[in-house]
Amino acid sequence: MQTRMKKALWGLIAGWVVITGGSAAEAAATRQIVAVVDNAVLYKSDLELELRLAMLQIQQDPDETTELDAQQLREKVLDKLIDRSLLVQKANQDGIKASDSAVNARLARLKKLYPSLAAYHQKMKLQGLSEDQVRERIRQGVMIQRVLAAGPLKGLHISPQEAWNYYHDHPEEFMKPEQVHLSHLFIQVPQPAESAQVEAAREKIEAIFQRLQEGENFTALAIEYSDDPSRIKGGDIGYLTYSQLVPEVAQATFGMSPGQVSGIIQSPLGFHIIKLHDRRPAQRLDFEEVRDALIRHLKAVKADQATERYLRQLKTRASIRRHLR
Repeated sequence: MQTRMKKALWGLIAGWVVITGGSAAEAAATRQIVAVVDNAVLYKSDLELELRLAMLQIQQDPDETTELDAQQLREKVLDKLIDRSLLVQKANQDGIKASDSAVNARLARLKKLYPSLAAYHQKMKLQGLSEDQVRERIRQGVMIQRVLAAGPLKGLHISPQEAWNYYHDHPEEFMKPEQVHLSHLFIQVPQPAESAQVEAAREKIEAIFQRLQEGENFTALAIEYSDDPSRIKGGDIGYLTYSQLVPEVAQATFGMSPGQVSGIIQSPLGFHIIKLHDRRPAQRLDFEEVRDALIRHLKAVKADQATERYLRQLKTRASIRRHLR
């Protein structure tokens, strides 16, 4: 949860917040101020937009839930808005700009992440962002990246030796879990399903299972009857870990021996029969397999730490007034 929340809120720093300009005197009359950071005013509308975007990002991972209540989340998002305001103002003070060409290039790359221009506009509409807002967010993101690159991240480096030391000291983080090689024969049940549909699928899988017990070939039956895409390979779905399988299938499969065929397994998706071919025990990944990814990870961690220290320094010299209620 903490990692995902940090990513969602770090997005507010990395390029997705519009800081509203204007004097504190002009803004006071609106009674919509949530914070004043030196000469920049943060409005309730800024906060509400970022709350919505943070929640959309958090909700993309349905397997995790945030333990923060609504007020705590508002405080966290406001913290990141303040951080961003400090960095944008620092960039302006240092004469760091983002040219139109740089913004255009980033915007073009962003649009290419979507299958079509229409899909991009639909996503921006869902997020409540106009094209001008997207451009301004990108502009501020470029400015912040440049001020960080010239400041706390300048010269940041992770050596192969540092990566090796981490690998050596944290062996549990580099374990490759046990894997099983299996074939899958699956009869799907419609969702939602009526009882008659469930019974029809059950009768079909029972008939197939009976033919297996009589010695018919698993591969041939999977090709003929399975509703899984793996049918074209005779049901072979390769090596998978426990977490990659439907829980009911995982529980049955990891208790089997190579060469064994399971009984009929029922899950919310339908009915399954599994043939286990092989097991690979859990093993530690070689350093060479993880070195490059580990260096990137450690560099990101060090960058986060350096940025947090830098922000603390900026805050000691800034006038920050919070008005969140």
